[in-house]
Amino acid sequence: MLTKIIAPESGQTSSEVTLVKWHKAIGDQVERGDLLFSIETDKAILDIESCGKGVLLETYYNENDTVAGGETVAYVGNPGEIPPIKTQTRAEETIPSDEDDEYRPIVKENETTTKQLNPPLPSNRTFKADAGKQTASPLARRLAKSHNLNLSDIGAAGVPVKRHDVENYLAGINVDDRPHTVQPLSKMRRTIARRMLESVNTIPAFTVSVDVDMKECIKFRKELNNNLSAAGVKVSFNDIIMKCACMAVKTFPLINSAFTDNGIKIFNDVNFGLAIGLDTGLIVTVVKSANTRTIQEIAVANTENIELARQGKLLMENLSGGTITLSSLGAFGVRSFTAIINPPESAILAVGEIADNAVVRSGRIVSRPVMTVTASFDHRVIDGAMGAAFLNELKTLLENPQIVNTIKEETL
Repeated sequence: MLTKIIAPESGQTSSEVTLVKWHKAIGDQVERGDLLFSIETDKAILDIESCGKGVLLETYYNENDTVAGGETVAYVGNPGEIPPIKTQTRAEETIPSDEDDEYRPIVKENETTTKQLNPPLPSNRTFKADAGKQTASPLARRLAKSHNLNLSDIGAAGVPVKRHDVENYLAGINVDDRPHTVQPLSKMRRTIARRMLESVNTIPAFTVSVDVDMKECIKFRKELNNNLSAAGVKVSFNDIIMKCACMAVKTFPLINSAFTDNGIKIFNDVNFGLAIGLDTGLIVTVVKSANTRTIQEIAVANTENIELARQGKLLMENLSGGTITLSSLGAFGVRSFTAIINPPESAILAVGEIADNAVVRSGRIVSRPVMTVTASFDHRVIDGAMGAAFLNELKTLLENPQIVNTIKEETL
């Protein structure tokens, strides 16, 4: 029986994924759960397992092809079964790929053999040059023409000009001026750039900081981990901060919201995102309904997400639906920093390292472990006084963490 293999949706920020690697070839035996191919979404590289059993009969996309979420990628079935012939849309026939900067092979509707569906791509792609003209990709020619640029001024003779060369030239960077290397932009890096620019350009943000005396929190975490050691659970300061922030959100629900043209969405549950830096870029994993979980349960969820992120095995459910985010650079010795809000959320917490500071207690100067928390807020939703009050509540809870240890909340 034929089983259709579908490209998963990539989440709320994009409708496309990039097929980065096939782990099976046509004709290979496939079992349910076998690793079939890997995709790159706007957030991470994900491994896709087969939902069918049999032989990989046909693949409709090559590595590095861009695939719309929900599109048929391949068929698995019994040997001898014939999968449907894939026909491409008019848009696929006429629009060059944004990633490869070249036209895709065109498949005509009356073609009937599977070999014609995926013609092999040449190992060394070149652009066909007209005599006496600078070679360039279609997108590069189009962009240069729209700005009345001469292609010969952009690229060296015999070296094809691509779109990014034209973009660099327009930005005042002549690629021939000095020796350099170019690191291609991955789908994740393009999305990070786009979303950060979107955040800065569309969200009128303000920041507020507080210094938290972490003496009691350090003691609390140590006792908690001693009690949980037999269960193999280790609680981090991030886990405690998340739980305390959930408690503070109960008092200030607008912190857990999103601005829309039709009104402010105030979410019932706190889906807490944790920013994680990988070699490939920054991702945000999400603990769903963190407000209904204990600190221990949040710790387990965060530990699992971090491990899956490092292995490249995150699912979209681990990456989507966040309502507030926590970013921590304390491990790098950073005392304080300002984080950029993750749209469409209204708040993000930036946490620095815990370091000994001289503070005044009962009229005496003493040393205390202090952590700085800086929150960035969307001023369209949250006013300065509310942001400051929320941070003050978070400070109080962090300095008295015992009161939130085993509390579970149903909803806000």
